[in-house]
Amino acid sequence: MHLWTTGFVMIAPVFSLAMIVTDFDQPFLASDHPGLVERAIAAILNLALAPLVLAYALMLHVYAFKIAITATMPKGEIGPLVLAFGIVGTVTYMAGYPWGKAGLRSVRWLVRYWFWLMVVPTGLLLIAVFERVAQYGLTPERYYLALFALWLAGIVVYQGASRGRLDLRVIPGTAAIGLLLSTFGPWGATSVSARSQVRQLRELLTEQHLLEGDRLKLTPPTLETFAQFASSNERIGSIVTELSDLSALDRLAPMFSSVTDTPFNKGVAKNELRSLLVTARHPPKDITSQAALALIPEAFNALTVYVKDYDRLVGPIWVDAQGIRVGKADSPALSNLRAGGLDFALSQSGLRVSEGNARMEFTLSTVWTLESEDPAGRFLPTTLDARYGGNGSQLLIVPMPKDKAASRQNDLLEVWLLLRNPSIDPKATVYD
Repeated sequence: MHLWTTGFVMIAPVFSLAMIVTDFDQPFLASDHPGLVERAIAAILNLALAPLVLAYALMLHVYAFKIAITATMPKGEIGPLVLAFGIVGTVTYMAGYPWGKAGLRSVRWLVRYWFWLMVVPTGLLLIAVFERVAQYGLTPERYYLALFALWLAGIVVYQGASRGRLDLRVIPGTAAIGLLLSTFGPWGATSVSARSQVRQLRELLTEQHLLEGDRLKLTPPTLETFAQFASSNERIGSIVTELSDLSALDRLAPMFSSVTDTPFNKGVAKNELRSLLVTARHPPKDITSQAALALIPEAFNALTVYVKDYDRLVGPIWVDAQGIRVGKADSPALSNLRAGGLDFALSQSGLRVSEGNARMEFTLSTVWTLESEDPAGRFLPTTLDARYGGNGSQLLIVPMPKDKAASRQNDLLEVWLLLRNPSIDPKATVYD
């Protein structure tokens, strides 16, 4: 991090300033007697950047051919691939332009064919972006991906029209103008994305017959009713969250004017709408999140200890028929949560635990029927094997007072998870 920061903040600006010519109309040509900087750039271009960009171009074209054959557009992959390819490739093209005739073959090919190599990836990016926009509306990320694709398409057209007489200043100049225009006005990323998300919300509510004109039609007309409906529709919650991130929740004020406890009244925080919907959609999964901390006072994450034989001990978690608790036994009960790097959820038969793609389930009904006590009246420690999954992992139910013995399903169980053979942090202390 220190090296990258020093390079970008100190060295890169000075390096760039040193390359600015006195006369802006002076042609940028390779020197017959290059200095150290010019020789370094030429070496990096010829031996590293140009070959890598061409190899990347080949990979993207093969990928596009595969997509065309399978007729399946991957989700969330095209944008980062084409964006990185376009930015790195365009910068490499600009830096290599003076060596378009004097460089190695890879640089000469790149300078000659670069923007034509972008035709297929740009088309792929446009298709991917507009497919996602049609499904989920515009967001600032999709806005800028679409802007980048349109900019590349425009540069390709300019490249063809210029017939080899390309002015390099057009490339950064048009990019700068486009980025500047995107930061303000009704055509800007924020305004366009907010309008798109509001339109998406109206369409969803109209399909469910919950919108009359521009106002919500709820029975009873309360915010809680809307939150209950939103809990069954993940798209609504994500739209409200996106509008909150865009500071555009005010656009929903006319829609909520029919709600008796509308959060848009003067003096009521508009983020109440987002908080309510997030909680209604699903209880907080990570007790370190701000939403969960507000819901669970003094909550803390589950303890994770690395031990021999079982490798990892996670807990305590308190479980009963009402839900799962973490931090304290009297914390609010949640149907699912995330603690100690694991996802816990109640199932029909007991407790389900997952870590990535690995899942295991414990049947707690057998524990809730136990009446085992020692002479002192304490509930005896019990270990429970996973009904499936877990690779030998177990639940450890710790001793409880007699009046808290797990004789009914309503009683609270304090459990610890003994994980067998998970990945161990090499820096962790392993206890006997």
